Amino acid sequence: MDYDLNVYLMAGSTKYPKTGDLCIKFKSSENGDLQLHEGDKLAVFVGDECRRVITVDDEMEDDEEVSFKAFLSEDEELATLRYYSFWDDVVLTFKETFKLRNNNVTNLDVHL
Repeated sequence: MDYDLNVYLMAGSTKYPKTGDLCIKFKSSENGDLQLHEGDKLAVFVGDECRRVITVDDEMEDDEEVSFKAFLSEDEELATLRYYSFWDDVVLTFKETFKLRNNNVTNLDVHL
């Protein structure tokens, strides 16, 4: 190779220099149509911009907490979640917004 490529994806950028931590607990409701399936995606959006996507792995189950970082351009932004179920072939957009804060943990219960 004629070059050395070092990519630091979690180091932020000039557009999104800040990060907020999300701690999500998945909960399937008794009458819920969706279940967690390996390979499904959970995305954090601020407006129409996707700020982070995670993939459901085979160890994520009901009442398990999953933690990850999402990118921010300001100290506090309103965000929403979208769940992409490949198994059920649907996209679930959660209507409730939540505040994502720089260097803070936001705890959410996600009901499917």
